[in-house]
Amino acid sequence: MANRCKDLPVECWELIFSRLHHKSDLESFSMVSKQFLALTNRLRIGLSVIDSTLLTHGTISKLIHRFSNLKSIDLSNFSGDLDPVLVDLANSVSYTSNLEQLDISNHKKLPFKGLKELGRKLKGLRVLTCSNLTLLRDSDLYVIAELFPFLEELDISYPSTDYVLDSVYIASEASNLAVTDSGVEVLSVNMSNLRKINVSGNHLITDRSLVALSMNCLNLEGLEMDDCPFITLKGILSILRTCAALSWISVSEIHIAQSSSGFECLATSSRTLQKLEVSNSIITDEFLFMVANASLPLNTFTLCWCTDFTYSGISKLLCAYQSLKYLSLVQVDFLTDECMDDLSQYLRCLVTIDLSGCMRLTNLTFYALARNCPSLKEIYMENTGFGTKHCFHDDVKNPRIRSVNLATNHYLDDDSLMDVALMCPNMDFLDVISCTSLTEAGIIGVLEVCNQIRDLQLDNCSGIKHIGKGAELPSLEVISAAGSALNDEGLVMIGSRCSRLLKLNLENCKGVTAEGLHAMVKNCRSLREINLKKCPQVSINSLNNLVFSSSSLRRVIPPCCSAFTDSLRGFYLHHGCRRQRATAKEYKYFPEERWELIFNRLYHQWSTTPFVCNTSRNLTSIRDSCLYVIAESFQFLEELDIRYPRNPSFLNRHELFVTDSGIEVLSVNLSKINVSGNSGISDRSMVALYRRNCLNLQCIREEDTLCPIFQTLDALKTLDVSEPCMEVYWKLKVSGFPISDEFLFLVAKTSLPLQRFSLCRCGNVTLSLYIFVSLLHLTISTFFTLARNCPSLETVKLDHIIGCEMNTRIKTVSLKFASYLNDDS
Repeated sequence: MANRCKDLPVECWELIFSRLHHKSDLESFSMVSKQFLALTNRLRIGLSVIDSTLLTHGTISKLIHRFSNLKSIDLSNFSGDLDPVLVDLANSVSYTSNLEQLDISNHKKLPFKGLKELGRKLKGLRVLTCSNLTLLRDSDLYVIAELFPFLEELDISYPSTDYVLDSVYIASEASNLAVTDSGVEVLSVNMSNLRKINVSGNHLITDRSLVALSMNCLNLEGLEMDDCPFITLKGILSILRTCAALSWISVSEIHIAQSSSGFECLATSSRTLQKLEVSNSIITDEFLFMVANASLPLNTFTLCWCTDFTYSGISKLLCAYQSLKYLSLVQVDFLTDECMDDLSQYLRCLVTIDLSGCMRLTNLTFYALARNCPSLKEIYMENTGFGTKHCFHDDVKNPRIRSVNLATNHYLDDDSLMDVALMCPNMDFLDVISCTSLTEAGIIGVLEVCNQIRDLQLDNCSGIKHIGKGAELPSLEVISAAGSALNDEGLVMIGSRCSRLLKLNLENCKGVTAEGLHAMVKNCRSLREINLKKCPQVSINSLNNLVFSSSSLRRVIPPCCSAFTDSLRGFYLHHGCRRQRATAKEYKYFPEERWELIFNRLYHQWSTTPFVCNTSRNLTSIRDSCLYVIAESFQFLEELDIRYPRNPSFLNRHELFVTDSGIEVLSVNLSKINVSGNSGISDRSMVALYRRNCLNLQCIREEDTLCPIFQTLDALKTLDVSEPCMEVYWKLKVSGFPISDEFLFLVAKTSLPLQRFSLCRCGNVTLSLYIFVSLLHLTISTFFTLARNCPSLETVKLDHIIGCEMNTRIKTVSLKFASYLNDDS
C-alpha cells in the first residue's frame, strides 16, 4: 500500500490536496516528505505577511521563491515599513509573474518608493486595496494612476483623515487634505480598464466623479460609494444611464422623494444590474415598484436603515425577483412574523437573508424561512424579538443552513436555541453574542446535534461557564467567549473536545487562570491565536510559559500590554509568536496611543476619586473607541459631556462615530451625561443607562439624536418612584421631536417628581399645556390665563405667538417675535 501511494502521480496528489476542506491542513501534509512540501508550496496562492513572518524568514523574497504560484499578497496586518518589503518584492519579479492582487490597507500613507519600484517591474497587477489609510490625497491617486494603468479593481475607501468641513478652507486646500473629484477624474482617464472601484468614506467627492467614471471607464461593473454625502440622486441616475456594463452599485444617504423621476432608465439602460444596495436612505414604494417593473437580473438586494417604504413596496419587489440569492432588510420596523411568512413564499432560491434589527420578528420567522426556503444557507437575525414566542418545528429540517447569527437577542433561551439546532443539523457557524438568557444546557444541546460546528461565538453570555463534556468536535476551530463566565473547568473541556482549535478569545474572562490555560493548550496543539486581555488571574510569567510550551501559537494578546518590554517582544517574535495590541483593530480609526498616554497619567491622580470629564465636548472626531478608552481609564466617572462631536452626520459605521456599543461600556457610577448631537445612538443606549448600568443616573441629555422618545420614556415605566425619591430634582425637556398626547399620558402615569417640564418645537399635541415655544395658535388670552391662575409664576416666555390683569410675582416676560402685538397689549 505504501509503494502504491509513493507511485501515485503528482497530479493526483494535487487534486487530493486541492479538495481539502481547510487550507490549514496543508501545513500538516507539508511535514510528511519533501515531495509533499514542494506540492503544498505550489498549491498556495495567497500570502498574508505579519511582523513575525519577516523576522522568521528575513526577507519576503525567500517566501516568494518558496511559493512560486502566489496570486495575492496581504500586507494590511504588517506594521513595519512597507517600502523595503515592496522593493524586495519587485526584485523577485521572476517569481511573481502570477501576482494579481496586493493589499496595503491600514497604514499611515502610501509607500511611494516601494510602489514605484513595483509598478516599474510588475505589469500584471490587477487588484489594489489601500483602504483605511491615515492620509490619502489627490496626489496619491495621481501616483497610483501613473504606476498601475492596467488596474481593474481599486479600493480607496474610508481614509481616516480628520478635517473640518469648512467651505472656504476646502475650496483652497481640499486636494492637500483628502480625495476630491480631481483625483478621481485622473484615475478614470488613466485607468480605462477599471471594472470595480470603492470610494466609500471619501466625503468630498461629488457627482462630478460619477460623470468622469461613466465617461472614461466603459467597462465599469461595480461601484461602491457609501458615506459620500455630496453624491446625489442626479449623479446616480447619470451613471445608471451611461454604464451599460454596471452590475453592482452601493449607495447611502440618498433621498428618493415620492415624485422623483428618472428611474425609468432602470428598465432600459441597466439590464445588467445584478446587485443593488441602498442604506441610510429615504425611499418610497414608487421606487420599489419601478425596480420591480424593470425586470433586472437582480440576485442581491439590500435595504439597510431605510425609511418611508411599506410592506406593499417590498412585497411587489420580492414577487418580481423570486430568483434572489441575497436579501438584506435591516431594521425594517413594519415587518412581522405574518409578513415574513407571506414573503418567504417568494424566496425559494434565497441563499442568505439578513433581518437584523427587525424587532417584531420572532422564532416564527425563523421557522417559516427554514420551511419555505430550501436553498437557504445563512440567516442573520441579530437584535430581533427571537425567543419571545415558542413554536413547534414539526420535524422541519433544513440541512442546507450552515450559518446562524442570533446575537443580542436577550429573550433567546435554551429551548429556543435547541429548536434552531434541530431545524439546522448541519450548522457550522453560530453567533449568540450577548444572549444573556442562555446557559450551558443550551450550548451542550447544540453541540450534540450540530457536531460539525466550526465557529462558536459566545461573547458576553454571562450564563455560560463551559461547553460540557461529550464527543470530540473535530471541526471546531474558533471559539470566542469574551466577557463570558468561562472558567478553568470550561478550558479543560475545550481542550478535551476541540483538539483542532485555531483561535480562542478569552478577553475579560475573570475565572480563567494559568492552570486552566496550560491544561487546554496541552491538548489543543493547533492553537494559533489567543486573546487574554483583561484576564486578571493570568500573569506575564505564566503567559511566557504558555507561549514557550506551544509551538503553534502565532498571535497573542496579553492581559496587560504595559508589562511588555522590547526584549520580551523580541523573544516572542523569535519564537514565531506575535504580541498584538488589543487596540490594533478595535481602535483602528483613532489615535489611541495619545489618549492612553493622557488617561494613564490622569488615572494615577484620580484612580479613586469621582470626577467630571467634559474634554470630549465638540471634538472634531469622537467614536466608540474613545469611549472604550475613557471607560477603561476612568472607572469612577460621575459626569460625562460628549455633546455635538463634529463627525460628519452621514456616517453609518460604528468605527467612525458614537453608537450604542460605546454608551454601554461607560462607567456604572455616572450621574450625569450629555450625549446631544450623537446621531448614532438609539433607545438601546437609554435602556442601558436607565435600567441596567447607571443606577445613580440623575440627568441625561439626548438632544439631536436618533433616539425615539417613546422608547426612552418606556424605561421610566418601570421606575419605582418611592417617597424618599420625591425630593430628587426632576427636569424633562423635549425639543424638535413630534410627539402626541400618548407621550403626555405616559409622563403623567409615571408620577415623576417633575419640577421643570419643557416642550419646544413639538407637534401633534392637543392638550392645553401652558408654556410652549413655537405654538402659533396661542394668543394673548393665554397670558391672561397664566397671570390669573398661576400665583407662583415668575417667568413667562411666549416667543413666536400670534398676538396682559398683571400678576405681581411675574419678574420676567419674553414676547420675542410676537406678531400682531399692539401698544394696548
